[in-house]
Amino acid sequence: ELKPSLPLSKLLTIIVTTSPIRSHPSTEMLQHTFDTFSFAGDEFAYECPKVIVCDGYRVSDDHPSSDDREEKKDETNPNGNPPKITKKYANTKQTLRNGIATLDQAKNYKEFKLRLCKLCEEANGPTQTKNPFRNTKVVELEERHGYGFALRHALYHC
Repeated sequence: ELKPSLPLSKLLTIIVTTSPIRSHPSTEMLQHTFDTFSFAGDEFAYECPKVIVCDGYRVSDDHPSSDDREEKKDETNPNGNPPKITKKYANTKQTLRNGIATLDQAKNYKEFKLRLCKLCEEANGPTQTKNPFRNTKVVELEERHGYGFALRHALYHC
């Protein structure tokens, strides 16, 4: 005889990490990903808690000084923006992979996070029982952690 186990929603938390990408502020890719959760069953898709960790980033300096080979951090940033860096990378994809965004990409990522929070808020409304963003919490990291440490943050703090 099998003993009844705990419901899946008590055993599993789904963790998704995000960082700046070129398609932001669109949430279409993440919505499509969450839509596939229903293939694993309703309990997985709609009842399991989900955490979306939005990794931080650094802002690239569009007009570097003559010594642009060295990474520099602007510790006194009065605008509240992440520190600027001046190190150059080969291409946009590699730069984003290293957590470095242009001012436009940073603006788009902020808009993406606002849209994402709105999606999650709407999903928890009383009529939204079959919304894959139901039971989803968005966690925004102030600094860039990278995938591994962003995941670690979710495991320890969420």
